[in-house]
Amino acid sequence: MEKSRTQIKREMEALQALGEELIYLPLETLSGMGLPSDLLEALRFARGVSKRGARKRQLQFIGRLMRAVDPAPIRRLLNERHRGSSLNAQVFKTAEAWRDLLVSGSDAPLLEVRARFPQADHHHLDRLVQNARKAGATGGSAKAGRPLFRFLIALLSPPAAAADAPGQTAEDAPD
Repeated sequence: MEKSRTQIKREMEALQALGEELIYLPLETLSGMGLPSDLLEALRFARGVSKRGARKRQLQFIGRLMRAVDPAPIRRLLNERHRGSSLNAQVFKTAEAWRDLLVSGSDAPLLEVRARFPQADHHHLDRLVQNARKAGATGGSAKAGRPLFRFLIALLSPPAAAADAPGQTAEDAPD
């Protein structure tokens, strides 16, 4: 059964939209994807096009070139990148909330950190919390909370959560 013109048009617009997302990827990532050289050149050129009509024509050209490429691996890569950025945002928000609670005097995040990350250097964490609270009580700057925030980010980041959290030695790392 043949595809309708509407279905073909939808597929072409989807390829064009996928090509537009590729424009914003770093050049190193694009080079490593094994894309045809003419598509890479069109993507590089599109970065410099700012006029509305010219940009639209360039995106249509990229969509036409995308027909020769399998879109599945490209979509997988883009989905992984989007998932990673949302995970980073969630880690940032959690660390920020814990830092704010710890500086304000709440010990609930401290207990949660100790429970979730038994391998972490709890003595160092206690010192960071104490310093941040002391600076907050004396009207110190927000700089005192930065080391605490960095420590929490290092704990919550996926690689750190798995193997190399602060205060963990190489012998303690899981196999």
